[in-house]
Amino acid sequence: MAATFAAAIAASLFGPHASAQQGDRGSGPVRSAGKGEAAMEAPSPRPGTYDTDRLWGLIEELAVAADAGATALLRRWPAGHIQVPAAASSRLRSIEGGRFTIGRGTIVARSEIRLGRANEVVLVGLDMAPSSCIARADVQARYPELRITGFAAPDDPHRKRYWSVSSDKGSISFGFAEPRPDCVSNIVIDPHAG
Repeated sequence: MAATFAAAIAASLFGPHASAQQGDRGSGPVRSAGKGEAAMEAPSPRPGTYDTDRLWGLIEELAVAADAGATALLRRWPAGHIQVPAAASSRLRSIEGGRFTIGRGTIVARSEIRLGRANEVVLVGLDMAPSSCIARADVQARYPELRITGFAAPDDPHRKRYWSVSSDKGSISFGFAEPRPDCVSNIVIDPHAG
């Protein structure tokens, strides 16, 4: 029943192609690096040579969990154990989410969860490893309603552009930066944008 409920939420958030696969942390679609262990680096893939079902499934699961709150997101987080810092005096707390592999050919080099004072999820950021290339055409095929939502500043050395899909429940944004403008450089999940 939980899988059906999660799939319905994912579909309502991100369209009919969305999925919400269930799985335990560190198993299934994601291989997390254990303490003192580096995530296995896959050979540099060409665009489209990755496990799209696992990739989209995890991204959509994290979006649904982020919308449900910090506890749900941390319970589903793929990188194994992460240390949640004590309440901070500033408005936001940043949690380093670690490095992990999503199926074949997709490596998240760095991840971050930002929480507000009331432990609400403000943002989830996934920075892709240079060896991973999620093609813009594949993102557009998955989310045909994508639109450009962010442009590079003239002095930005990375010249990053964001394409986003959103609903009244949040958004998922895909960053594309030079020198590889056709490969996703980072993914941002914002449960409050929409």
